[in-house]
Amino acid sequence: FNLSSVLICLLVMLPATFCAGMTLPLITYRLLHSRQGERALGKVYAVNTLGGIAGVLIAVHVLLGWVGLHWTIMVGAAIDIGLGVFLLLRATRPEIRRAALRGPVPVALVVLAVTAFGFQIDPRRSASGVFRTGAARMAPSVEVPFVRDGKTATVAVLTDGVAWSIRTNGKPDASINMGNGRPPTGDEFTMTLLAVLPLGHMPEAKTAAVIGFGSGMSTAMLLASPRLERVDTVEIEPAMVEGARYFRPVVNAAFDDPRSRIVIDDAKSFFARGRGRYDIIVSEPSNPWVSGVASLFTEEFYRRMSGYLTDGGVFSQWLHTYEMDDYTFASIIVAVSKTFPDFVVYTTVDSDIVLIARKGGAPGDFDARVLQLPALQPMLAKLHMNDPELVLRRREGSARLMSIMLATELAATNSDYRPLVEIRSSKARFTQARVNDLTDLAASGMPLRELLDHGPVPSPKRFEAAPTTARDIAVGKAWRVRDAITGDVRMAGATLAEEELAGHLVAHWAAACSSELTFDHVLPAMVAVAEITAPYLHPTVLGEMWRPVRASRCARALEPSRRRWLDLFDATAQRDTQSMAAIGTEMLQGMRGTQNSATDYVFFATVTALACRGEAPRARALLDEKVAWVKPEARPTEVRVLRGMVSSATPSPTCIDKRA
Repeated sequence: FNLSSVLICLLVMLPATFCAGMTLPLITYRLLHSRQGERALGKVYAVNTLGGIAGVLIAVHVLLGWVGLHWTIMVGAAIDIGLGVFLLLRATRPEIRRAALRGPVPVALVVLAVTAFGFQIDPRRSASGVFRTGAARMAPSVEVPFVRDGKTATVAVLTDGVAWSIRTNGKPDASINMGNGRPPTGDEFTMTLLAVLPLGHMPEAKTAAVIGFGSGMSTAMLLASPRLERVDTVEIEPAMVEGARYFRPVVNAAFDDPRSRIVIDDAKSFFARGRGRYDIIVSEPSNPWVSGVASLFTEEFYRRMSGYLTDGGVFSQWLHTYEMDDYTFASIIVAVSKTFPDFVVYTTVDSDIVLIARKGGAPGDFDARVLQLPALQPMLAKLHMNDPELVLRRREGSARLMSIMLATELAATNSDYRPLVEIRSSKARFTQARVNDLTDLAASGMPLRELLDHGPVPSPKRFEAAPTTARDIAVGKAWRVRDAITGDVRMAGATLAEEELAGHLVAHWAAACSSELTFDHVLPAMVAVAEITAPYLHPTVLGEMWRPVRASRCARALEPSRRRWLDLFDATAQRDTQSMAAIGTEMLQGMRGTQNSATDYVFFATVTALACRGEAPRARALLDEKVAWVKPEARPTEVRVLRGMVSSATPSPTCIDKRA
């Protein structure tokens, strides 16, 4: 926003604000100088209070539904102008009445009429989301087939003929690509996984509730389970449900399935009045910075949700990492952990996450059989998520990992009595803050989540999935590097990317073994290959990749100290933490004071292995001296996670069976 925008806002808003704000003070001043004196003040404030209450009730429950926002504003303006005309005509001095009839009264009435009939609220501008983008316009190809002024928001549906989105007060809440062959939107991944993930963690669920209707897609996906007997969807704004009908036939089940019940109510009120409990509760309200929504991310809210779950019931919570700072995000995670101390976090797209928690215990493993439900197949095929691997790779971490990553924030609990999210979220939206810890950890060159947080082992099969997350992109890179080293020309791209060049360099060194290309020259490429592939490929696939390199004539001719590099790469690829710890500790002894990508790799491989095996004292000692091998600011998220993981001597479940 520039200075001209600020000046325009002042010119438009200042007169209205000034005139509206001076009404009560002028009336108060006039009555203080009347015969009634101070006694009139009580009457004025009483009438003002009653008028404020009556005005809200009439506007929200009568006018908005009957005549819409434009005419509701006009009715308010007419009452205000009419009151002024009445007072002028009741003036005791005749000259004042005559002057009013000649000037102010007709001018005011003409201005009111011209404004009422000559200007309309442009739905393309009101739905543009100007408060986020700064541009109150849309592309000419975008149409607005539905606009409805509801009691809580103005709901609009936008489309370019293929992509459809529903917005509240210009803020997009859901979008779906309706055309055949068109790639899915990010929201489609989120809305599908909000339903599929809790079903996978509780496939025997019979009852479910959804907070927030949106497009209706999450409700429709839940109804794909034939075991569910009832799905209650709670939406506070009736216009949202009306607008969602434009997403048919994708969301037909939400409207037509007899098991679906749409309830127009506030979520807290609905659950407070209800006597039933649910096996699954899905919470997908709007963003926390939207007025009134932050209360659905508090400690008290999660405690109430637990009370409405059956024993062993599953809670599914949507949350975003964009327009969110670390402290605000941490305060929500702390609020969740007060009621659900054990949970797991999945990412749907890089900016959206789904938190899964179970009442009374750990969320357990995802049951991949849910992906075989017939009613889910069209959407899963569109998202290229038919295989469990493509769902499991979205697992970001457990409650323990999340608490360690966010420990430095020392965030207080978001509460109804200390509404941190409501206070901070608007600022985070304005400053475009972002929580980067999850993506930083995903970019690690070590299989940290697999070794330290019991994350899933990558599949040995190859999946050509749509690159919707950073992990999807990283998996694709890893396979291309593998292709470059193994010589699988059928799978390698025609134009070599940077990571493929590193793979070809390693393969060329192993095959040619020329004196011009020494091991020291190719070592940075080997480190890059190891970091790109180890976290994302199955040990069997990695073994096939490294085997020809280690068995090459050039590798066999290496002196023992250099050969240890290949041993470390292979040990990391095989998740052999005993060898990783032993080889890495030995190599670090001769590297003290050296800081480069190679020493970074050895350091993090060694500490990861020690942390995984529960050898906390040795791991802490290395972390305390990390400046001897890596720069102080290197990989802060990884260092924070490793420090947290070695806070106790308990080994990771992944490593228990790997100990010597």
